[in-house]
Amino acid sequence: MPLSQDTDYFRRLPNSCSGNSERAEIVYDPTYRARWCRILQSREMQPALDVISRFTVRERNVVLRQAPACWPSREEQAPYLKRLN
Repeated sequence: MPLSQDTDYFRRLPNSCSGNSERAEIVYDPTYRARWCRILQSREMQPALDVISRFTVRERNVVLRQAPACWPSREEQAPYLKRLN
């Protein structure tokens, strides 16, 4: 899913996924703070999947100018830098 958590600009609305699979569900991974559609599909069928992602935005005006660099902390980087065995 493109938007997995609310921000001060975006707010998630209900997402859905469906298709010709035996089961389709939206799951959440707290480690990566990500949502995705997981399906159970038989091998005989040609897969077909519809994903609907809905959200709202907050309108606002901003003044663009040079901002100081904003880097993620080591704690925020850690899950993405782990070695996979």
